Amino acid sequence: EEGFNGSASPQDLETLFQLIHLYFSAPRLDSSAFLAYQERMNGFLENRSSRPETAYRDSIQVIMAQHHLRSRPWSTELLTEMDLGASYKIYTDRFENAGDFSFYFVGNFTLESIKPLVELYLGGLPDTGREEQWKDVGIKPPQNVVEKHVKKGLEQKSLSNIIFTGPFEWSGKNRYHLKSMVQALRIKLREVMREDLSGTYFVSVRGNTTHFPKERYRIDISFGGDPGRIEELTEAALQQIDSIKTV
Repeated sequence: EEGFNGSASPQDLETLFQLIHLYFSAPRLDSSAFLAYQERMNGFLENRSSRPETAYRDSIQVIMAQHHLRSRPWSTELLTEMDLGASYKIYTDRFENAGDFSFYFVGNFTLESIKPLVELYLGGLPDTGREEQWKDVGIKPPQNVVEKHVKKGLEQKSLSNIIFTGPFEWSGKNRYHLKSMVQALRIKLREVMREDLSGTYFVSVRGNTTHFPKERYRIDISFGGDPGRIEELTEAALQQIDSIKTV
């Protein structure tokens, strides 16, 4: 998927529409800007690679995608693979057709004031009639239990993640139930792991679902703590998860 997002003060609303129009109709191939971006990103990535948290989260990303080429973490090596010409070609292909875009605007304006801007700057965008089709590129989570230990850094602290994935029947009702379950589990884990056991400063529980290319769910539980108490805290988390099972 591709798109834009942005914001503007009411007096700058027309400028916002002008920029949307230009991003579609007149992308600029600027080698100087491209090189400046690469230089900025190179400095960022060099600093990023020195952080233990980065090594940990990159490992999770690689494991959950089973080392898929399209899910490689950012690195200086990956940055060198960027090509201005190829990037420009991909961009123009993605944004040459505005016919399948949906535009949403919220804010301090009236329909009467925004209608001329929509007609002028969006109404004239090209519509090639091309119908987009999604493609399954084959990024799939592992099917079996994976246990991975990442050791980096000198501080006596640790991060842990417990991730569940599986098939999901896509519906508004099921998404609501999953969201409610995640909220309930977040409360239970905080009460047990942080308040009762005093084992961690934070517990995070996130859940999301995907509709394409396959209907699936993912629940990600993460927490930090003393490395010597990780097994205890993990067991406590799994017990709480078992307590909310219905089957």
